[in-house]
Amino acid sequence: MHAHEVEVGATYRVQPRHNHGTLAWMFSGPDEFELTVTGTGAVLGEQAAVTGVRVADRHNVSLPLPPEQAQRMGLPPGVAYLVQGVLVDAATGALVSRPTMESVTVPVSWLCPVD
Repeated sequence: MHAHEVEVGATYRVQPRHNHGTLAWMFSGPDEFELTVTGTGAVLGEQAAVTGVRVADRHNVSLPLPPEQAQRMGLPPGVAYLVQGVLVDAATGALVSRPTMESVTVPVSWLCPVD
């Protein structure tokens, strides 16, 4: 696609091209994903780019540790703690996915119309 063909609010299929240097390695998960464009006019290197949101299934969680719990654990007071890890089913140990919105910027040349 070309920059003048992209519409804000439209959803496109993103097909990362691994011949654009190191940009493609930043996208974990499937090689292709859908992106709803929220802004145009960005530039990555010398390439026209767009910014948008994608929904990805993630297992990662990050939760604040209440100060009372941090104190019971013997941690120094006055520090904001986060507990980070993966979400699992307590009975089976299986990873649990949850949809997460992510903002990403990709080259326009990676966009294809959604069929």
